[in-house]
Amino acid sequence: MLREPSDIRWSPIWLVLWAVGCGGTSVTSGQSNPGDGSAGSAGKATEPAHRCGACAAEQVCCFASGNCYSPLLAPEACEPPPPPEPLATGEGGAGGGDLVSSDHRPCSSNAHCRADEFCRPESDASACVATGYCVARSCTLQCLGGADCNTPVCGCDGETYATEHDACQAGVRVAATAACGEPVAQPGPPVIGCSDDSQCPNAYSCCAISGRCYESSCPGCCTVPPKGSTGACERDNQCAPDQYCAGSGCGTAGGCMWRRSAGDCTGELSEVCGCDGKRYSNQCWAAAAGVRVANAGQCRTGG
Repeated sequence: MLREPSDIRWSPIWLVLWAVGCGGTSVTSGQSNPGDGSAGSAGKATEPAHRCGACAAEQVCCFASGNCYSPLLAPEACEPPPPPEPLATGEGGAGGGDLVSSDHRPCSSNAHCRADEFCRPESDASACVATGYCVARSCTLQCLGGADCNTPVCGCDGETYATEHDACQAGVRVAATAACGEPVAQPGPPVIGCSDDSQCPNAYSCCAISGRCYESSCPGCCTVPPKGSTGACERDNQCAPDQYCAGSGCGTAGGCMWRRSAGDCTGELSEVCGCDGKRYSNQCWAAAAGVRVANAGQCRTGG
């Protein structure tokens, strides 16, 4: 089910729900955090929002809040996010190279984009309720291996579309690369797009943020996941193989993150205590082991 559009470089993620097609980018890395011995760190999860229902004729969905609003009568109800800061290229440290601005225009609703565009989310982990950037509705998709992307998808409006391209042309975000109520064919925990609880298995509910079914006993599985993660979680077994449930502290809601490669970590000594009671040189080495950080410094008990 992986897709690779010609103008986007994809990085591997487990939740391939529309990560690199017309639905959203694969993963967005967090900003560097001094002292963690890694290139980036996950953000902090926020409280859940509600997905838009059917909006009135003069209204559109504000993806940032999940509420309908009128762009003409109340544009202040859904402000677009600020544009990204220009990136420095070339060598010479922080001041070296030219400043290059992103071509992507940030958006919080389709009203912030041109008529031939729609607002794609920055991450598929919170596909239905999240800010994004404007992309063309005439997007071209290529499935890996040269196959056509002719499988049905579940849209964030709760409707099943014949293909991902049809959802793209309609300006609809995609929650899952399978019909609503049907599991995506992939390893790991089930991924099912939904419009309401009736399309989810027993003991599961429909999450408005992602547009997917989640364990009803796991409220943290329906929150906005940390930046850079592929989905919300509370336990490691709610993530794909080679992922772990990263987050702040032990036993809290977090997001599924790929374990870091040891080659990504530096030798910087900024000791942390993992939630497994073991000591690690820095946060990156803990992440490579798939372990959350309990506290900075030596372990207070055990370890």
